[in-house]
Formats: sequence, structure tokens, C-alpha cells
Amino acid sequence: MKTQARTVEIERAGVAETQAFQIKASAQAFRILSDGLYSDKILAIVRELSSNAYDAHVAANTQSRPFTVHLPNSLEPWFNMRDYGTGLSHEDVMHLYSTYFDSSKTDTNDATGMLGLGSKSPFSYTESFTVTSFFNGEQRTYLVDIGEEGVPQISLVAGFPIDTDQHNGLEIQFAVTSTDFRDFEEKAKQVYKRYNPLPEVVGVPNFELEPVEYLFEGEGWRLFKSNKSDHYAQCLVIQGTVAYPVDLNAMRNIDRESYDMLFGLNLEMDFAIGELDVAANRETLSYDERTIANLVARADKAKKEIGQQLSEKFEACETMWAARLMWTEVFGAEYDYQHPLKKLVKSLNLEIKWRDQEITQDVQVQMDDDLSMHGFNIKSSRRSRYGKRVRGRRYTKDSSYNSVTLLASTNVHLFVDDLGGAKGAASRVHRYVEDLDDSKVEVYLIQYESYSAYQAVVDSLGGAPIRNVSELDKPTRKSVSKAADGSRGNGYIFKMPAAKYNHSPGDFWTATIVDFKAGGYYLPVNRGKAHHGNGVFEGKMFEIMTIAKDLGIFDHEATPVYGIPKSAVVKLRGGWHNLFAYITAEIAKMVAANNMDESIAKTNAYQKFHNSVQRASRVEETISKLAAAVTNKSGLISKLSSLFEDHKTINNHNSLRQIARELAFTINLQEVEVVDLVDLFKQILADYPMLYWPLDQYNVPSIEDLQNLVNYVNMVDNAAEIVLDSE
Repeated sequence: MKTQARTVEIERAGVAETQAFQIKASAQAFRILSDGLYSDKILAIVRELSSNAYDAHVAANTQSRPFTVHLPNSLEPWFNMRDYGTGLSHEDVMHLYSTYFDSSKTDTNDATGMLGLGSKSPFSYTESFTVTSFFNGEQRTYLVDIGEEGVPQISLVAGFPIDTDQHNGLEIQFAVTSTDFRDFEEKAKQVYKRYNPLPEVVGVPNFELEPVEYLFEGEGWRLFKSNKSDHYAQCLVIQGTVAYPVDLNAMRNIDRESYDMLFGLNLEMDFAIGELDVAANRETLSYDERTIANLVARADKAKKEIGQQLSEKFEACETMWAARLMWTEVFGAEYDYQHPLKKLVKSLNLEIKWRDQEITQDVQVQMDDDLSMHGFNIKSSRRSRYGKRVRGRRYTKDSSYNSVTLLASTNVHLFVDDLGGAKGAASRVHRYVEDLDDSKVEVYLIQYESYSAYQAVVDSLGGAPIRNVSELDKPTRKSVSKAADGSRGNGYIFKMPAAKYNHSPGDFWTATIVDFKAGGYYLPVNRGKAHHGNGVFEGKMFEIMTIAKDLGIFDHEATPVYGIPKSAVVKLRGGWHNLFAYITAEIAKMVAANNMDESIAKTNAYQKFHNSVQRASRVEETISKLAAAVTNKSGLISKLSSLFEDHKTINNHNSLRQIARELAFTINLQEVEVVDLVDLFKQILADYPMLYWPLDQYNVPSIEDLQNLVNYVNMVDNAAEIVLDSE
């Protein structure tokens, strides 16, 4: 991005001597420019390196090809970015990476960068990282690190380039601590919202950005809906690929009241690179006069066009009910008088109407002799018998509930009783609500004696969709009923909730009648809570049922599970199996039948290695590469590599452990001796001491270094053979 030069004219008088200011290249200065520049270091790294990658693609005319980003995970704990831009020659790498405030982008507005600081942003997180340049058929790798005196330095790892057929570009990589894995993923999602095409993100499964819905949009601006990741409304300006928050307090000499409501919206405004000045850390704007003027001009344009689109959007509604729904979507709750968009409408002197009629969000329906209603919804209650139940309420003229206030919402479902006096309308709606199982939905059944009374309700609702209750299925009667001899009685049947988290105990059970002589699988239940052993089951029902199905022990979808009241368990006759006891017995059989004593011991040894050895994943990868190349295939290195492959197959061990933990029982294992991978690794370091330093690095050795290590291992092995032969 072109920098904005300032010309300052100063009149001096009586000046005897002038000294220009300088910057001393000290460790402290470099630390401020590298580490102290950014308030959110991980966000800065992702933003700065991604901006450089994007700029490189623009320079190489490869914008349609996404650059590649590897996010850290437990097996590959590093951040890596590979672009397919121009790449850099050896001279450019050595110069640009070793010079602050020098950039190749200061004479163009096609690129986001300009200060030569973004490429050093990894120093805000780590003391070393690698840069690999692919340039005109040659590949070179560089180590960029903080030197012993605290001054950054760059080193060419090998003295000669490697021939390559890879596309030109740069690759940057550094190690990440495990506690920051999630943060890197979240910051990547934040940065890549505005990238087109989206970078190719690897290293984490199902990397997806939350879709953004827009209420209004025009040329150079968009007003979007809030989503679940938004904590508050925020106005952002987009320049290039970077989003900057607008700070109204920093905008001098403007009428703040005129823009307060606009900048309080979820508004995005686009600017071409160079139209706005930015701070050195690219976290905020630099509010000079030109930047403020450009912001105000774009804000005025957005403000005017939002007002026009608001009026057009409401006029396009086909019914008053649709206009009410639109009002709720755009302005939120009617009582939210401080909504910025409402304040914006007021400042524009707009009257939002539908076909010259005032729009209200709610409608009050008054009961009379010819009209009554039933209201239904799912009532969530930990105190209720089943955790969730359908709550119904009757609205009549003579009751305390003699009117209904309907708030316009897609969650309001309306039915009219068209059964002609036949019974069953309420039971159909009751079953409809039960099947929906959505506590947000409110369902109303309208019943009337005179059609004129019903038509008055239809008119007042303004075109709200009303369905005939005859469209709903007639509930079937349960074929099993209580028996006088006590062989049948109240109970529950297990039902797996759709959501994985935030359950109350009763979410898993639906009331039914149980035949105590039928046999099957059961759990003792009291007040919606399953019991296990001598008390209430405190484990996670969702996880147990899921794991049992995955392991092939028990499929709750194919075989019903009944909840039997604790007081009724004594009535069960033959053929009944306590489900938790059955699962426990089946797991014991599985452990014995599959000789899991040894495999679990191997898994433990593998996990011990990764818990005890620094950068264990990197060590494992290097050992495997050495084993494939060394001459002695029966040596310790080859043995350790082979054991890695044998031991790291975890199979179902973690699932078994989890279900055992939930059901509070112990998997009895025989002690089996297996090779201690940590001891074997220590023996390798003792026999090959020069491997200690390469195996303690953040990165896998380069091809050249790996070959040197192979030569070293072969030399040690040959020397050992000579000694044995001489003996």
C-alpha cells in the first residue's frame, strides 16, 4: 500500500545546530517492533502472514488459487502457511527479512502491506521460525530466530539450493503450544471471513466459517444480522482483506450524534487499498483528516441507502403479518427503543408503514361467546415428571385468560378447528407440539361458534398463515393399558435427544405403559433420573448409549430400553436385563476375547512416550525417516520406529475407558510387560549422542540434514561392528 507522505513547512530562526533523530538497532527496539506491537498476537500472525500471502498471489496473478494454511493439532503441532505467489530470490530473502520498515509494496495500492513488519510477526509468539522460498526452480530454507544478544537474525540452512519443480512461493512454519491450538483455529475463522477464495485450511477437521446473512446491502457497504458468535454490534471497515473497527471517539470535528446510531450497527464498509490510513500494527485505523473524510462520505451513502431500502422492503410485503415479521427481523423487540436502526430511522424522519398502516409487532385477540382458543407449548422443567411436557392453556371469555397477545414470529403456529363439532382437535394439536419438541414454538388452536367471529380474528392477524386442524394426523390410542393384576403399569421408554449437550435427566424418557411380563432391557428410574448401583446415576447417558452402539454392544435405536419406576422393579417377571449390568458384562467379555491386556499396555507405553518426551511427534517423525534410510534394519532406531507403528493403534481403548468411567467399574487387566519406548529412546541417545540436538528441534531436519544424520548413524553402527569383530 502506498504510504501517505507528509510535507511540513517550518520556519526556523536563531537555530545554531540540528540533529536528526535516529533509531538504535538494539535488542529492546527489535522486541518492541516484533513482540510489543500487537495486542492480540495470534490474530496478528494469522492476519499479517495471510495478507502477505494474498499480496504475493496478486503480484503473481494467481488470485484464483488459494494459499494453504496448516493449523496445529496434537499430532502436527505447528502452524504453516504456503503461498503460490512470486517467491523470493536468495538476495531478497536475506534483505527483506532482515530489514524492518523496508517493503517492496510501498509504491502500489494492489497490496495490503507497506511497512515490512508483517513478515516478522511470528516473533510476537516464538523465538524462531523457518522460511522456505521456492523461486524459479530452486528451493532454499532459512532459519529466522532471535540471536543470543536479542537481535533477530536470518540464516541459510544449507549452502546450496535444491532443485524443485514446485510453484514459486514462500512457506513459513513454527511450532505452537497445545494450549493455543484452539485459538489459532478461531483466529483463522475470524480473519478468513473476507477472503475469496477461502484459503485451503488443513490440520483441523471440518474447518467451516459461520455463514453471514445480510439485512441490507449496497455498493461498498453491507448491514448484516447478528449471529451466535457476535457479542455486540460493531461497525467494521474492510480495506484489502483486513477488517478494522471504527472508533467514533477518534473521529475529530464531526457531529457524533449523526453517526452514533450508524456506527452502532453491524455494518461493513468497503474501501480500496490506500483510501484509509492504518496504524503500524494494522489493528486500528489512523484517523487523519483524509481517512475521516472518506469514512464520513461512505457512511452518509450507506445511511441514505439503508433508509431507502427499509421503505422498499416493507412496501414489498404482501400482508400485514409479513410486515410484522419483517419488523421483528429488522428491529428486534418492540420495546427495544434504543435499537440503533430505530434511531437511524428517526434521524432520517422516516415513517415505516405498510400500505399507509401503522405496523405493530403484536396482536391482541379478545375472547367472546363465539370464540375461544387453546395455547400449547413445550414446557421445560426439571421438576416435572418427564423433564419436558406439553403445556396447554384454555382461553375463554369467562376465564382469567380472556385474551391472547400474539407476537409476530415464525415460531407462532396457528390452527383452526374445522372438524365440525367432532372431538379430537385439541389432542391432534397436542401431539403436533409433542412431535415438534421445540420449546421456542407456540401453537394456538382457534375454535369458534360463528364464522364472523373467526373472520374478525383472521382480519386482525393481517394474513397470518392458519392451517386446518384436519391436516394433522389423528393420535392413535396406546394398545397397552394398565392391568388390574399389576402386570402392566406406568413407565418410560428411552428416547435419545437430538442435541449432544445440555440435557436434563428427563430429556431421555417419554411416558408409556409397560408390560412387566414382556421382558427386555430396563433401567430403574425415579423422578426422571436413572439409578445405578445404590444411588442415582451421575454419568453421561448420551455418551454411554453412543459408545455402546459404536462398540456393537447395544443399539438403543434397534432395541427399546424401558425406564421402570424403582418401586415397580419388583414386579418385573422373567426375561428382563438391567442395561448397565448387561453393558458391564459385555465389556468384560470384549476385553478377554480380544486379548486387550497387551494392546492396552502398548497403547499406554505409546502415550507415556508422548507425555514424557519433548516434541514427541517431531521425534517420532524423524526416527521413522531415519529408520527408512539407515543401513542397519535391526538396530535400535529401526526397532523404535517399528514399535511406534505397532503401539499407536488405539482402536477402541479410549471408548472402553470412558464407558467404564461413566458406569464406575474397573476393567481388570493382567499385567503385561511391553517395551518401554522412553527407555529405548534414551538408549538411542546414549548410543548416538549427536542425535540429541537434531531430535530436540521444533522442525523435522531438512533433506540435507537428514542425510547427514543417516551417514552419522551408519558410521556409528559400522564402528560398533568393527569393535565386535576385533573381539
